[in-house]
Amino acid sequence: MYERLAELGYQYGPAFQGLTGVWRQGEDLYAEVSLPEEHHTDAGRFGIHPALLDAVLHPLVLHAAELAGSAAAGSIRLPFSWSDTVLHATGATALRVRISPTGPDTFSLTAADATGQLVVAVDSLVLRPVARDQLAAADGGPDALYGVQWTAVPVPAIVPGALRIAEALHGELPGTDGEGGEDGAEAAEVVLVRVDQFRTDVPGEDEAGAAHKTAAGALRLIQRFLADERYDDTKLLLLTQGAVAAEPGESVTALASTPVWGLVRAAQSEHPGRLVLVDVDRPEAEALLPAALATGEPQLALRGDRLTAPRLVRASRADTDAVASVGPAGTVLITGGTGGLGALFARHLAESYGVRRLLLVSRRGPDTPGVGELVAELAALGADAQVAAADVADRGAVAELLGRFSPEDPLTAVVHTAGVLDDVTIGALTPERLDTVLRPKVDAAWHLHD
Repeated sequence: MYERLAELGYQYGPAFQGLTGVWRQGEDLYAEVSLPEEHHTDAGRFGIHPALLDAVLHPLVLHAAELAGSAAAGSIRLPFSWSDTVLHATGATALRVRISPTGPDTFSLTAADATGQLVVAVDSLVLRPVARDQLAAADGGPDALYGVQWTAVPVPAIVPGALRIAEALHGELPGTDGEGGEDGAEAAEVVLVRVDQFRTDVPGEDEAGAAHKTAAGALRLIQRFLADERYDDTKLLLLTQGAVAAEPGESVTALASTPVWGLVRAAQSEHPGRLVLVDVDRPEAEALLPAALATGEPQLALRGDRLTAPRLVRASRADTDAVASVGPAGTVLITGGTGGLGALFARHLAESYGVRRLLLVSRRGPDTPGVGELVAELAALGADAQVAAADVADRGAVAELLGRFSPEDPLTAVVHTAGVLDDVTIGALTPERLDTVLRPKVDAAWHLHD
């Protein structure tokens, strides 16, 4: 079965080869699928385990390809849309499936567990053909790398003055005094927020401190906006200047505003269509704001007379080869180096790029569980890994850490993976929790730079 699917262009790893039986009765397909035993403990983490759900589709795509016959040459069929999908039970590790055709490339599906209890029902699942060459990996490799590229989007035609925009001044939403009027909550279609208003210039304050204050000010305004029913039909436009690098060679000039982009992106995922992020390179570019809003894009950079939006694209060979310049000489410092992501980078640098000296830094350092095994594993790859305990959000600790290097014993690269996870919805996020997350990222990055 899986050999035939591979011939058609469907490649499945061991965890996803869960189809154990398939047969046909009239126009209906019946199948049995199961989750590999080593993944049973994860079944309860999902409504339905992704590998198990994917296996449900294997007889369907094979059947659809056979029905298409020669017309399917050069393409494969993939799930396109799901309608009226209902999950009835969770935690299943095996399913019995019935698939019934309801139209061209359209099927209904029901799946029950071994006791006969209904687990999931799909009223309509539509498949669409996709050309195989669109899915081929670059250079034939299965693990292509991707990056963000700012891509031009068409500038839509708009009617001047047709969009009602009210500005939030001094950190307050328009109309909060209850007066309403042309600039009030009831009249505005868009509320404009200039993010740099949240920065307060305090003598002796560094960029990290300014970033905390800017992000906290933006958070408070976003929360009030989302909680106020008067703004239910209004968009919140957060405007920055120089907070992102959208052009080749462009520098970020407003470091304190940059974390707001991450904050708002998270809010956008929870409240799609409510918030828009725009960065300009000069004040005159604000003339394009109505056009930017008309695109429907959630994030835009305005450069000259162009609108650009971030797109995920396959990295070029030059991009993927850039890390090779690290080379084996000197030491690579990895913050968060004893954690999962840091350890992954350490192995990759040692194995793929011949890095021979590593300094793994984390808050617990040598006391981190499993660190001995990690050092031994890196040694087997030819790398000498030293482990140090330090809080990289502390300027003094970072200075002491970097003080061990010299021209004779240079620091050649830093991989900054340190971080704290403190997940919560945007409505429940507090400035204190935001500070907790920003410290190992923003503060540490600034201290390492400084």
